[in-house]
Amino acid sequence: MIKKIFHSKNHRTLLAKKNIMYSLLLKVIGMVTMFALVPLSIKYLGNTNYGIWITVSGIIAWAGMFDFGFSHGLRNRLTESLAKNDYETGRYLVSSTYFFMFIISVILTIIFYLILISIHWQSLLNLPKEFDIKILYIILQIIFFFFIVQFFLKPINSILQAYQLPAIVQAIGTIGGIMIILGIILIKYYQIKPELIFYALVVAGTPIVVSLGATVYFFSQRFRLLLPSLSFIKLKYIKSIGGLGLSFFIIQLSLLVVYSSDNLIISYLFGPGEVTTYHVVYKYFSVITIFFGVVMSPFWSAITDAYTKNEMKWIQKTIRSLLFILLFGILISCILFYISPWIFQLWIGEEFTAPISLKALMAIYAISIAWLNIFSFFSNGIGKIRIQLIAYIFAALINIPMSYYFGKVLHMGSSGVLLATIICIIGISLVLSLQYMKIINNSAKGIWNK
Repeated sequence: MIKKIFHSKNHRTLLAKKNIMYSLLLKVIGMVTMFALVPLSIKYLGNTNYGIWITVSGIIAWAGMFDFGFSHGLRNRLTESLAKNDYETGRYLVSSTYFFMFIISVILTIIFYLILISIHWQSLLNLPKEFDIKILYIILQIIFFFFIVQFFLKPINSILQAYQLPAIVQAIGTIGGIMIILGIILIKYYQIKPELIFYALVVAGTPIVVSLGATVYFFSQRFRLLLPSLSFIKLKYIKSIGGLGLSFFIIQLSLLVVYSSDNLIISYLFGPGEVTTYHVVYKYFSVITIFFGVVMSPFWSAITDAYTKNEMKWIQKTIRSLLFILLFGILISCILFYISPWIFQLWIGEEFTAPISLKALMAIYAISIAWLNIFSFFSNGIGKIRIQLIAYIFAALINIPMSYYFGKVLHMGSSGVLLATIICIIGISLVLSLQYMKIINNSAKGIWNK
């Protein structure tokens, strides 16, 4: 059976299968640590503090969108260079990307401190009056410092993806997750206070150690031909990556509004305690999105490689297989919804409750994300993202007003905020599915083929 799984006449398909199998094994470990982290964190921080952490760390992570799409642009351009065995161009691309990321890191740091002193965080996050605002300022700076280092190290993931080695990216994340769990157990055991500050140091700081180690190791071993150098920084390569990257950047900003704003909106409208409930349900159903993330991870660069070599039949066969897996995901999502009361009781405790509407909508959300990713990976992989760009901008414009209307006006709470996001995702998925069919049938014209 195992021999059959790992057998394929197509090298690209075989590599994708191996990456999926290795990534699944690593993801199982990662999921165990993720599910262990949630109750451990809630018990250590408390319901309100955990909600504050989720919201604040999410806001800082938004700055990751401001690489102007260079990570995705590098991934596509480098994949094309590797497909042609053009390592010299690859080194120019990598060196120019690191230089650009450094410049953006400096700019982001300046912007961060301007925002830090100009926003009334107590009102924005709807914090309890008794909460010490000084602690919030400290954890914001801790999270940002570690984030900016991680931001600069970000290209290593794109390079690994370009080499069609997403399992290594998964391994880096899994190792970081295990180290975080060990760190939290230690600070919880020794009852180190203030809790939020030391929690921030462990959770935000630990991944840096792993990413830095991976960067040094791979550039000294497998990626020596791509080692960044000042003499390989050229403006034309920044433009080459940025031309595609700018579109990705606008899409990322729209993604920020559609996906990542939910916690902030919920905190602002209903308080940080409600964020904890939403986040726990989200983490539970993320089993579906994580599984599809693992399955999908090899295919972006694989599709780029296949499209560069004009192997459209391979792409078509791959998309059909992914849609078949999506049907299996729907079944799993229904099962997860049915058994959720027992799982939450075992996982979080008897005191935890979540509305049925929130759980049902989160199950639909997980499947919607999987459907969207199948076709967004296709359009991203072939670099035809104009229609995706338009769809995301439109979704971003209507998401927040819909979230307020469903959540506050119709009194649906966090379920209403999630419903607005689902409507946006389904709309984008329909557009991208249509684009795929047009391109495969060679009938794509105008913006459908750009």
